[in-house]
Amino acid sequence: MLSKVRDNVPQHELSEEDRLENVKDVYCTRNDEEILEKRILLVDDILTTGATMCSAGQALFCAGAKDVFGIAVATTPVSR
Repeated sequence: MLSKVRDNVPQHELSEEDRLENVKDVYCTRNDEEILEKRILLVDDILTTGATMCSAGQALFCAGAKDVFGIAVATTPVSR
């Protein structure tokens, strides 16, 4: 349902603030009709700041998703 539209720096190399900016407008939807009014589950391997999940979720909401839920296999503390 999502496509990555530009390359970005790997998130693990960035601060929390930089992570949010790094994934801004990185994802777009492929077919908005498939997303409209759907409940969608995003699955990520590692959640640190949530920036990637938020960016992907925002793209899905903008395409008309009814609900977007996120789940991660693991979490890690943010390095400061």
